[in-house]
Amino acid sequence: MDENETRDDGMDMDKLHSNQKEAIEGEINPMTITEVVTNGVHPNPHSEHMELRRESKKIKKKSKRKGSNKNTSPEIMHKLGEATLYYANKRYEEAIPLLKEIILTSPNLADPYHTLGLIYDAMGDKKRALGFYMLAVHLTPNDASLWKLLVNWSLEQGNGAQARYCLDRAIKADPEDMGLRYHRASLFVELGEHQKAAESYEQIWKLRPKNLEALKTAAKLYKKCGQHERGINILEDYLKKTPEDTDEGVAHLLASFLMSENAHEK
Repeated sequence: MDENETRDDGMDMDKLHSNQKEAIEGEINPMTITEVVTNGVHPNPHSEHMELRRESKKIKKKSKRKGSNKNTSPEIMHKLGEATLYYANKRYEEAIPLLKEIILTSPNLADPYHTLGLIYDAMGDKKRALGFYMLAVHLTPNDASLWKLLVNWSLEQGNGAQARYCLDRAIKADPEDMGLRYHRASLFVELGEHQKAAESYEQIWKLRPKNLEALKTAAKLYKKCGQHERGINILEDYLKKTPEDTDEGVAHLLASFLMSENAHEK
């Protein structure tokens, strides 16, 4: 498992369901929704959040994945189609109550939350749109494109912790997207979390061994956070694996590390 990914995707389901109801009644601060779904992103193992997440995981094991249209009644699908047409024609005031009606009937269906997110975004209410998108994506956690959108929105609102959480989930949904991994590594650098940034760049190198820039960046960041030996080790690992095709830049970097450690006699 990726060291930087969220270990458990559980959440306080009762609180989430409560927020679903409050959201459609228009009585909730949209940011409260995002706080619920990002609660315990990097939890203290001794905090009450861990217990909540363990309990919600048990609930999830007992139930099948939510958010799919597979078992949705034809009547609900018809209403959803009607609401989508209202949205497409910018008839938002007609679409919103219909979508809320669908949610009251089918609270675990992701589409109406997503469409409400689209509508509020079109209306310029970014915070409320973000809240509904967060509800939608937790009902369809493999939707990498939506996680990616939420990463950017979270950053726009200056919410670094939420952006990290969404990046973790986006990577989990689309592990082959190296751009996401670079984005997360860069974010760690911006936040001053150099060890996590180093680990992220090292992961990129391990997944793409020819990406020597990621390797060198990881080594430099390990040095920056005081882990000189780890930086030296990953550079030496590369040289051992490629004795006949050694990159000069990596060799020079290792030499500078060894000299700075007064270990050039090794």
